[in-house]
Formats: sequence, C-alpha cells, structure tokens
Amino acid sequence: MKLRKTLFLESKNTTEGLAGKEVEEEKAIVIEIGMKEFFLIFAVIVIIAFLIFFLADYFKPRLNLRAEWFSNNTVVISGRVMEGFKPVPWKYIAIQVNDQNGNVVWIDTVRASGDGFFKSVFALKPGASGKFKVYANTDIANEQTEFYVSP
Repeated sequence: MKLRKTLFLESKNTTEGLAGKEVEEEKAIVIEIGMKEFFLIFAVIVIIAFLIFFLADYFKPRLNLRAEWFSNNTVVISGRVMEGFKPVPWKYIAIQVNDQNGNVVWIDTVRASGDGFFKSVFALKPGASGKFKVYANTDIANEQTEFYVSP
C-alpha cells in the first residue's frame, strides 16, 4: 500500500494548446511513500519529540538535595544547585525541616559555594523519631526530600 500526498501547488500556468485553445496546467510536488517508510518517519518524529522533552526538563534549574540522619541525632542536609551540567554558584538556599505532624523543627538559610554545593547541619531534640520532610528553595528551583529517624 502506498500513501500519496500532494505537498503544495508550485504554480498554475495558462498556455495555448492545440487548436488555439487556452489550457490551464498545474505543477505539483507529489510524494509517494510505503507504510514502512511512513512508520520510520513517524518513529523518528516521536524520538525527536522525546529528546526535546527530556533535554528541556534536564536543563532546567534544580537542587540535588540529600538529607542524612545519624544516630547521635545529627542531621546533615546537603546538595548542589545545578542548571543542566553546570553548577550554579553563590545562590542562597532556604531550608525548612518539618516533623511528621507538620511542625517546623529547623529553619536555615545557607549560601552555595562557588561550585554550587551547600550544607546545613543541626541536631534533633532527644527522643525525636518518625518521618521528617525537608524543603529547600532558591530563586530558581525548589526541591523536597524526606528522612526517617528510628526511635
């Protein structure tokens, strides 16, 4: 089975035909492709669209955020401000940690280093346990993560 598609009309000409009558001619560009070629073109379009979507998402600014709890109740929140493959230096990061009931247990503002890294360290109250949510915000990106404290 062949698909036939007229892409566009190139021109319309009026010429003098046999017996002196005017004849109108159309020139068109016509492409015929088989089903195999059609699906190949379709697959290439889908792959290109996926790559554009993936790359657009990858190159947007983001925070690589990590939270670690240690048995002495010390919590280390760290990460890196990135835009694609490039670190974003000197950004201020607002950090907030909430306990499982939504109560704020830590608020801090830190500044990323020249290579985009940041860190905030604090100690939880003795006896704290459960799931804690960490929120980190800059003027270009927001991120959240969580960590668990065992009793």
